[in-house]
Amino acid sequence: MRFLIRNKSITLKEFGSILENDFEIQLGEDSKKRVQASEKYLAELLKKKILLYGINTGYGPLATTHIPLANAKELQKNLIYHLATGVGEPLSEIHVKALMLARIICLSKGHSAISLNSIQTLIGFYNNRILPVIPRLGTVGASGDLTPLAHMTLALMGESEVFYKGKKKSAKKVLSECKMIPLDLGPKEGLALVNGTSVMTGISAVNGVLSERALDLAVSLSLLYCEIMEAKKEAFHYLIGEVKPHRGMKQILKIFQTRAKDSLRFREKTELHFDSKISYKNELLQDAYSIRCIPQLLGAVDDIIRTHNDTVTIELNSVTDNPIFVLPEKIVLHGGNFQGFSIALVADNLYNAITNLAIHSERKIARITDAKLNNDLPPFLQGDRSGLQSGFMGAQVTATALLAWIRSNATPSSIQSISTNANNQDIVSMGTIAALKTSECIDRVFDILSIEALVMAQAFELKNGFAPNSGFSQHSTGLVKRIRKISPFLSKDRSLSKEIQALSHAMKSGTFDTLAEKQATQ
Repeated sequence: MRFLIRNKSITLKEFGSILENDFEIQLGEDSKKRVQASEKYLAELLKKKILLYGINTGYGPLATTHIPLANAKELQKNLIYHLATGVGEPLSEIHVKALMLARIICLSKGHSAISLNSIQTLIGFYNNRILPVIPRLGTVGASGDLTPLAHMTLALMGESEVFYKGKKKSAKKVLSECKMIPLDLGPKEGLALVNGTSVMTGISAVNGVLSERALDLAVSLSLLYCEIMEAKKEAFHYLIGEVKPHRGMKQILKIFQTRAKDSLRFREKTELHFDSKISYKNELLQDAYSIRCIPQLLGAVDDIIRTHNDTVTIELNSVTDNPIFVLPEKIVLHGGNFQGFSIALVADNLYNAITNLAIHSERKIARITDAKLNNDLPPFLQGDRSGLQSGFMGAQVTATALLAWIRSNATPSSIQSISTNANNQDIVSMGTIAALKTSECIDRVFDILSIEALVMAQAFELKNGFAPNSGFSQHSTGLVKRIRKISPFLSKDRSLSKEIQALSHAMKSGTFDTLAEKQATQ
């Protein structure tokens, strides 16, 4: 399948679908015309000998040096060479695809004075699944993502390595194999390719899609938790959201109520009187916060995810390099659209929100494995030879360790500005660091959610959940059936490491949801 990039905004849902379904990219005719008009305008300016940053000047503090047009290609190549200083492990496949796609979208706007051939070369890499080897570290998010995008451009030039068909290969050899011509940089080619926020934006776009997935899963697992614990129904009354009308909270209440509509596991409101035979010590008026405050917690997370994704969508559809060429007005503007502050701030905020998903999940795991608190379930959910066997004792410890890892890395990146580039870049965003840290946080959150899923599925079966009269909702029953496609009931102790990781991967990749479709067809 193909996706046509035209003169309209791309949604985050479309962006995620393109990545996950391996759509091929094609520029629409309107995009091609805008790109060609921008390139033509640059040629006119160069004929007039107009001084343009990074095109006929040096870079950063060296911009006072005039560079003759005869040296334009050398200037652009040297830009790539001096910026390609990244270190660390390579970015993941999904992140490289995301940053390439984000850069294509940015350049297709026709304000970068890059040649159509250069964009088509980048599209050729994307469509042929040629993924440049890009080190993770080295960008401060100042003039955007100069360092990682320089490594991407090196590959386009055939001067570095790429991942192709599962192997690391010479970019030059792969270009030859695919009958593609290495990129020969024109007057603004290097600058247009490296100057902008496409790395942090691409990674954040992936984070946004995965965060929505994690939240949806957290809602389902929270419903199952409530049913196992026989929660009091009144905490999920729609009027709770009417008198505290946060958008996210109202949305979570609506989803929760829909999924719980056929459940018989919730307790109705109990009216207690001073002369009641029921003692307050035996019948609390309210459930623990991990049950009662689900709408408030998950609703707040939903609000932050929405804010994050709205910001990322705007950045994804923006022109983020410098200078920019505005047509038809024929204006050149030197500015700071390459700065990543918008992304840095929302990425840090998303980290905090997703961390609270992890905290809630870990607390649910702790309560459901504690025989003093788990509604008459066996200790650590091992009902057979408890003591000789330990059930989910180890898995609960792992969940705690994962949460500690998340918290240990929670210091915001957006406040870490350090002056660089001889004080030319005297305030920087650290947006890519924020996006990468949030990505790693999301990975760990899915690991914790997978442990929670195994624990809740075990408790469900210990409560005889599959019995026709168990009272569990169809939604929760279907959820457990999908979990059981990957991990069977824990009848005796076994290593759960591979099952946790397999379930985490399925949940993160979206394939977990398709297990329901497979179940329905069997």
